[in-house]
Amino acid sequence: MSIEEEFGVKIVAESAMCPICGKDTVVVSKREHMGGDLEGVTEIFNQCRSCSYCASDVFPSAGGEPKRYTFRVRSSKDLDVRIVKSSTATVHIPELGVDIEPGPASKGYITNVQGVLERVKDAIHMARSWETTDEGKARCDEKLASIDAIIDGNSFTPFRLILEDIFGNCIIIAKQAKAAALSPEEVDRIVTRG
Repeated sequence: MSIEEEFGVKIVAESAMCPICGKDTVVVSKREHMGGDLEGVTEIFNQCRSCSYCASDVFPSAGGEPKRYTFRVRSSKDLDVRIVKSSTATVHIPELGVDIEPGPASKGYITNVQGVLERVKDAIHMARSWETTDEGKARCDEKLASIDAIIDGNSFTPFRLILEDIFGNCIIIAKQAKAAALSPEEVDRIVTRG
């Protein structure tokens, strides 16, 4: 049985020039999902064998139009909901005071709601290490404690996970997720803020 038949993916590898070291040693791998809830999603991974540069992104077949996905996480069961987040998507979790905007090193990935929370925790840990005031460190600690309580199920508080992408390359794979087109004004606001 082939990988395509067994896992429902098609893998293609090629090489390219590295944007960091300039050598023709980047391995570009594409994985196209051909079945299940990720059907039509393509993952791209770039890794340089010379300098260790790496980048990743995802492209759903339904992408293209500016979109906002909103998902209300109501219970710990919802932490398993699948997320396709592109390198151009902004992540908002209003109830936790979290806004993560894409930058030049932003990566696309496929994960679940808990995986997004783990990445948010990583970002907060980094921000805490840069924080110079006790007040700022305390704010970081509060957010980390809130996220840990949600993940551990000790004190689950419902929250919204919102993905906005001006290229429409993100998806929240759940019947309860709401997709909406972004207006031209909203796209302008996102572009000028980033």
